[in-house]
Amino acid sequence: MTVFRSPETSVYELLNTYDVHHTPLIVGVSGGVDSICLLAILAQYAPTRHLDLHVVHVHHGIRGADADQDAAFVRDFASRLGLPLTIRHVDIPKLAAQPGVSVEEAARQWRYAILGKEAQRIGTPWIAVAHNADDQVETVLMHILRGTGLAGLRGMRPLTWYAHLRLPLVPDQQQPDKHNLWLLRPLLYTRRKDIEAWAREKGLAYRFDRSNLDTTYFRNRLRHEILPLLERVNPQVRNALFTTAELAAADFDVLHPLTQSAWAALRLDEGAGWVRFHLAGWRAQPLAVRSGLLRDAVMTLRRELRDIGFEHVERARQFLEAPNMPAGSEYTLPAGLVIRREYTTFWVGEQDAGPAWDVPQVEAPFDIPGPGTYPLGNGWILRVTILPREDVGDSWRRNPNPWVGYFDANTLAWPLRIRVRKQGERIEPLGMPGKHILVSEIMINAKVPRWARARWPLLIGHDGTIYWIVGIRQAHTGRITERTKRIAILHAERAR
Repeated sequence: MTVFRSPETSVYELLNTYDVHHTPLIVGVSGGVDSICLLAILAQYAPTRHLDLHVVHVHHGIRGADADQDAAFVRDFASRLGLPLTIRHVDIPKLAAQPGVSVEEAARQWRYAILGKEAQRIGTPWIAVAHNADDQVETVLMHILRGTGLAGLRGMRPLTWYAHLRLPLVPDQQQPDKHNLWLLRPLLYTRRKDIEAWAREKGLAYRFDRSNLDTTYFRNRLRHEILPLLERVNPQVRNALFTTAELAAADFDVLHPLTQSAWAALRLDEGAGWVRFHLAGWRAQPLAVRSGLLRDAVMTLRRELRDIGFEHVERARQFLEAPNMPAGSEYTLPAGLVIRREYTTFWVGEQDAGPAWDVPQVEAPFDIPGPGTYPLGNGWILRVTILPREDVGDSWRRNPNPWVGYFDANTLAWPLRIRVRKQGERIEPLGMPGKHILVSEIMINAKVPRWARARWPLLIGHDGTIYWIVGIRQAHTGRITERTKRIAILHAERAR
C-alpha cells in the first residue's frame, strides 16, 4: 500500500481540501517537469474552479544561457495556455556571497519573497509551487541527518502560512506582508517518477536543470547517493519517510497548541527584545512543553533563525530546572540572546535588553543595628530576627533557601552593614577555614551576571569581616557551632 497519489488526484484533493476556487492564483514555474506538470493540471481545473492563474518565473542569474532559455521556455508555455506571465530577475550568486549563505538557501528565500510580492500585486492570498513527494522525503531525511524535533520531522506541509516562512536574507522593504499569504503545494503527495510519466503521457516538454546533478549540493547528494543506498536496505524507505512526516505533523498539531496555551498562561510581560515567564509554572509543564516554549521564545525573538539546535534548548532547560541557581544567573543562547533567571520568573531576551533584574541591588550602604526590616533595593527587603537556639532547632542545618542565612548572633561584629563589594575583597567560605577567595570569583562561579555584581549586597561586620554574599555564599566566620546560644536569621525576599 502506498501513500502517494497521481498528479491529478493530488492537485484536485488539495484544491478541495483548502477550498481554493473563485480566486486569482500565483503559480511559481521554473520550467522543470514538476512545475510544468502543476501548471498544466491547474490550467485544466481552472475553468470549473474559476481560478485566474498568474505565472511567475524567477530568473536566479545562476546558469547563464541555460537560465535565459528556461525563461523563454516558460514564456512560450504560458503564452500557449493563454496565461499572464511575470519574469523577475535576481542576482543570487551576488546575494549568496556573504559568509555562511548557500546558493540554495539564498535562491529559496528570494523566490518566496518574489512570489509573495506578486501575489500582493494582483491581490490574492494564494501561491502554488511544485514541491513533490520526493522533495518531501529528501527534506525529512535532511532534517534527520542534521538533528530535528517534530517541527522538522514533519517536513513541508501542503499548506503553509507565509508568516511562518523565515526570509532573513531578503531586506524588509523587499519582503511581502506575509500575514495574508498562503503557500500551497498541490503535488506534495505525488512521486517525481509519476509526474514524469504524466508529462510523457500528455506529450509535455520541459526543461532540465543540470545543476540538479551537482552532488556538491547537500540535497543532490541525498537524492543521487544516500537515498538509493537506503533503498537497497529498505525498498520502501521513501514511503516510510513520507509516512513519518505525516505522523509527525499530526502529533505536532496536537502538541504545539499545548505549547501556545502554556505561553499564554505563563507569559507575564514582554518588551522590545525580551519576554518574561513564570518560573514555577514553566517547571510544572510536561517536558515537551517546557522545551517547546523555550524554542518558541527564541524563534519569536529571532525571526531570522530557521531553527535552534536541540543542545541549546536542552542546556537552557537544565539551567532553569537547576534547584539552587541564584537569581540573576544567566545562560547564553545563540544569536545574541540570553536567559536570565530571577527569583520567581525568568526571561529570554537580548543581552542588553530585558526588564529590571529581579535580584536585590543596593542603592546605598546602610547599617543593621539589630532585628528589624531593611530595604535591600530593587523591591527587596531584608528581615533580621534573633532567636534563642532552642527556638530555632535544627532548621538551619536543612536550609533549602539560599536567601536565608543563619548566623551565631553573639560572634557577629555588630552593628552589621549592607554594602556592595570593593575591589579585591575576599571571603572565607563556610566549610573552608583558612581559605580566602575573591568575592568577584564566587559571583562569577555562581553565574551572577556582570551588571548585577557591582550592586550585589554583602553583609559586613563593623570590623570589615564579610559574613555573607547575600543569596550566594556564607562565610566560615559567624557560623553556628556547638557553643552558639542565639541565632541571627537574615531573610532576603521580595517586598510584598
